[in-house]
Amino acid sequence: MVLTVFGPVAVRIVRDRFIAETNQLIRRIIIGRRRRG
Repeated sequence: MVLTVFGPVAVRIVRDRFIAETNQLIRRIIIGRRRRG
């Protein structure tokens, strides 16, 4: 990965992807807990 060329753009893309994945995990955990009761 060449971060020097992209700079903040690459960081923003990685950050958005990381946030999206974490949100999905949180939703799965919440849904799982709700289903289990």
